[in-house]
Amino acid sequence: MAPVRLLLIDDSPNDRLLAVRQLKQEFSELQPLEVCDAEGLTQALNENRFDIVITDYQLRWTTGLDVLEEIKQRRPDCPVVMFTGTGSEEIAVTAMKAGLDDYVVKSPQHYVRLAKATQIAWERTQQQQALKEAEERYQRLFEEVPIGLYRLTREGKLLDANRRFLEILGYESKDEVLATDVVNDCIATAASGLWTAQLDVTDATQSVSTHLRHRSGDEIWVRHYVRLVRNPQGNTQYYEGAIEDITAYRRTELERNQLLISERKARAEAETANRVKDEFLATVSHELRTPLNAMLGWVQLLRGGQLSEEKSAKAIEIIERNAIAQNQLIDDLLDVSRIIRGKLKLKVKAIPLRNIVNAALDTVRHAVENKQIQLETDFAPSVTLVNGDQERLQQVFWNLLTNAVKFTPEGGKITIRVESKPNCAQVQIVDTGQGIEPGHLPYMFERFRQADESSTRQKGGLGLGLAIVRHLVELHGGVVTAESAGTGQGSTFMVQLPLFDTVQPLAQISLPADQSLPSLKNLQLLVVEDEDDAREMLTLLLEQCGAQISAVGSVSAAMAHLAHHTPHLIISDIAMPVEDGYTLIRQLRAEGRQIVAIALTAYAREQDKTAALQAGFNHHLPKPVDPNQLVQLIANLRQAGEI
Repeated sequence: MAPVRLLLIDDSPNDRLLAVRQLKQEFSELQPLEVCDAEGLTQALNENRFDIVITDYQLRWTTGLDVLEEIKQRRPDCPVVMFTGTGSEEIAVTAMKAGLDDYVVKSPQHYVRLAKATQIAWERTQQQQALKEAEERYQRLFEEVPIGLYRLTREGKLLDANRRFLEILGYESKDEVLATDVVNDCIATAASGLWTAQLDVTDATQSVSTHLRHRSGDEIWVRHYVRLVRNPQGNTQYYEGAIEDITAYRRTELERNQLLISERKARAEAETANRVKDEFLATVSHELRTPLNAMLGWVQLLRGGQLSEEKSAKAIEIIERNAIAQNQLIDDLLDVSRIIRGKLKLKVKAIPLRNIVNAALDTVRHAVENKQIQLETDFAPSVTLVNGDQERLQQVFWNLLTNAVKFTPEGGKITIRVESKPNCAQVQIVDTGQGIEPGHLPYMFERFRQADESSTRQKGGLGLGLAIVRHLVELHGGVVTAESAGTGQGSTFMVQLPLFDTVQPLAQISLPADQSLPSLKNLQLLVVEDEDDAREMLTLLLEQCGAQISAVGSVSAAMAHLAHHTPHLIISDIAMPVEDGYTLIRQLRAEGRQIVAIALTAYAREQDKTAALQAGFNHHLPKPVDPNQLVQLIANLRQAGEI
């Protein structure tokens, strides 16, 4: 233990001697510094090498009150004891008010009391100093800990908060946050109720993850600890708690969970796609080998020369029928390939819908008669004109009718209705066949999907027919749907196509006689389209509206042109050889060029539109193009100041 340094101020040598003698009995290690004049006092105060002071009141050069005042000015925490025989009760009161620790009347009997009083004053000062240092350490820890700390009354008034608490909630000063209604402004009602209810039971909460409102209004996530502090009577005094900002962790956790869900979904979809692919390849092999087997078998029999004329004719008929079936399979595969690549061409013109349906009916009539199926037609009396490719629309209805015949039992019924709706032409094909399981309905028009994918299925085929139907109908701007009450309840397929007067056919684009389309004069446009006919049509259309057109057939040609020119607008196809429209727009955006771009493509689904916009295109228009819509869009962009 360090020695106690005593400053003893008394002009009586005997009194100083007696005081030091008695004090050394009380303090095991004492270093007394005796002062008997003004110069000595001044020097001692300047050197400041003392821990406690004992002073007389009546000194030759001053009084004990003046000494006390000067010491307290320099050392407010230094304990001072007055030991005097010339004081009074009034002086003692005045001194105590000025900060004196104790007052002892000087007499021979009181030297022992002086030592005790000094010891008590010294210990009290040491305790106060230890408490002060502990409070300072606590305050440093309170302010510097990297967790938000607070004290809060039960009524919701904030009593104290550290710097990290202010940072988490977005406040700049403690006064500012202390004046805030924290419970209502920052703590969500549900979160407040949660920890209040828990405190009522346990007096302390475990770690609770909850959200608070940042001063900016944003939601932040925190890990919250809180405990209830009670007074000696057991009543609630205040809450004290800690919050740890876990917003970044929470966001990462949510992103990780979403990524995990997406990954699982993608894996499931990939596994399904692989299974469907494997099943499809097995089906392709089966469907191609089946007619080949019959053809090769009958060819060998013909070569043997042992067949009668009647059998030989039958062999040729069987070979021809299987060759036609195999050709149809190959055509379906090629159609799917063209659809996937966006290269299926339509020769669009105005055609009567009933003629197309009748042509499709003619191709299946023989099969209908063989199965003794009752065929009923209900055609609207007026001629319903649609915009379409006659051959492809006939393919649509041939596929649907073939399916209806295939899955309708002998003696069943098929009904075909053709009618005009306000905005479309509608064809319904209703059968009394085997129907569709509810679980398979959402996948009816997906490629390679069949209701029965087992090796024991009763009906053949690749599972491409309805997928081709959907794509062909969508390329015509229409919709196809399927309905069924379930297995054995028959099915209804419905095709809706735009009427002739609502969409101008691609093959017959021309400007109105009154030149009503908006002027695009002085606009420089770049058309990127690999199909010569489509590129020529767009060039003619836009030039007739006054625009200056540069037309190219590939992404590389477009980039070469853009290296030296900056058009007002780019109109680009998506599906093109080598590099597609996505490549073009991404290269432009990567270079920081914000030229307005329109995607003009046969990919007309909502997800195709979203993909185009996310890639960097500003607008998306489906093919077949409506010239009015295209020109009006460009004119609107000019009017809005976007180009």
